[in-house]
Amino acid sequence: MTDEELNRWNLRFCPKCRGHIQISFRQKKEDGIEIIKHCQNFDKCDYRSVLTKENITDNDRHKIIETFFGYNKPFFIDKTILKSLTTEKLLFDNIEDFLKWFVFETSRYKVLDHNNLPVSSAYWTIINKLGQHLSDSYEIEIKQIIKNKDNVDNEQFLKNNSGLSFNILYA
Repeated sequence: MTDEELNRWNLRFCPKCRGHIQISFRQKKEDGIEIIKHCQNFDKCDYRSVLTKENITDNDRHKIIETFFGYNKPFFIDKTILKSLTTEKLLFDNIEDFLKWFVFETSRYKVLDHNNLPVSSAYWTIINKLGQHLSDSYEIEIKQIIKNKDNVDNEQFLKNNSGLSFNILYA
């Protein structure tokens, strides 16, 4: 197994027992939520990490998006939910930082699936729906982000993965 393959393996599996990694949200007693990355074998394994701005990774953010929207419920997002997702759960300071991250991350991978991210293979459907919403709500901001070529790793991957509108991608 190459170092790259081992790294991908470690993103999805517990470093202690090799169970699947999961993300949970827990309401704090004071304001806000706590984001916990843990092993699915919580009855046998004590691996647990509280995610903060200092230790969250891009791959954690992909897993959080997958967990937040899930696969067995209808996709719904509005401004309030988007703000909660971006600042409370993904730990971005503002929506603009999230938009830059979204554009760059969707342009990094040929396909957004379990082969390169710690997510299920249908993850791209969530991202496409999220991209459609972002296109409708933040068209001008996203066009500005894409104009700066430092924010895009591979333009073709961005077109294939992001779900952003034709008006944005071919402006």
